[in-house]
Formats: sequence, structure tokens, C-alpha cells
Amino acid sequence: MTDWRRSIRFENVVLSPISIAIDHLGMHNNLPGISEQSSRWLWSFTICRGRKKSDSSRNILAVTGEVLGLIEQNKHSLVASAQPHFDGFFTTRELEMWTADLKAIDRIARTRDECTWECE
Repeated sequence: MTDWRRSIRFENVVLSPISIAIDHLGMHNNLPGISEQSSRWLWSFTICRGRKKSDSSRNILAVTGEVLGLIEQNKHSLVASAQPHFDGFFTTRELEMWTADLKAIDRIARTRDECTWECE
């Protein structure tokens, strides 16, 4: 089994141990209705191992707002679609971690104009 666990530090807050895989939400039609902007942002968000990334809070808040709403609408299908990509090990618990990560990102982004993050 591949170890895909790796935390991202977002504005000095360590996200869940599976935050590095949150790009899954924007891939493979996992979230019906997701915008191209949010899909690309999620993918780009996780390309931060060994490099510091940044974006405007305005962009971040647009993505977190959209994605959190879509997660709520697609909870059950998300768990099923994620399982094959994680060697069958993906439950509602992991989805809840991603939701908590996105809520933390949203909360932090509301306090500043720009945010930075990197992989631990």
C-alpha cells in the first residue's frame, strides 16, 4: 500500500495527515458541477512539497465556498469514488478530515489578504 499521508501547513496551521490528497476532490468528476477554477486550484494546492505556495484570500474563499457546498451535496458518492484511488482505504472519516481542512483554510483566509502554505 502506498503511503499517501502527508500534512500541509497552511499559514502555520497543520492540516490533516491526508491534506496532500485533497486534490482528489477536483479530479475524475468526483464533484459534479465543480468549476474549472476550483478543480485547478485543488490540484495546484497540493503541489507544495519543498516549495512555499501562495494565493489571494479572494481566490481561496471562492474555492472553499464552492467545494464545501458540493461536498455536502455529494457526500456518499465521494466516499465511493475515492476508495479505489486510496487502495480501498477511504471512509467518511477521511472525507470529514478534508471538510475540516477546507473549513480551516476558509477561516484563516478570512483574516488576511493572501495566504501561504507548504507540505511538511
